[in-house]
Amino acid sequence: MLRSWKESDRQQLAALNSDPAVMRYFPRAFTLEESNVFVNDNARRLEREGWGCWAVETVGGGEFIGFVGFSQPADWHPCAGEIDIGWRLVQEHWGRGYATEAALGAI
Repeated sequence: MLRSWKESDRQQLAALNSDPAVMRYFPRAFTLEESNVFVNDNARRLEREGWGCWAVETVGGGEFIGFVGFSQPADWHPCAGEIDIGWRLVQEHWGRGYATEAALGAI
């Protein structure tokens, strides 16, 4: 399920953003401050513009498992000038189709 960000998501997102397996293909892990900025920016964008990155939780369980959504990559990024769709999920939820299902819901 896609939903707006909650205050309780901050610690879980910070843990996700510091997991070496999850961040394997990123230049580096995110700091707590960077994770909090991500939550703040996306919560504002969802409220103002109706799009961004949503928190993802399991249906029925309410368990935060990551995020999915859209972003505008920075000028230095190879996808600069385009809208990018991305996701990041807690490792134990990989391979269950959640990213695909959530990405289709976001679209």
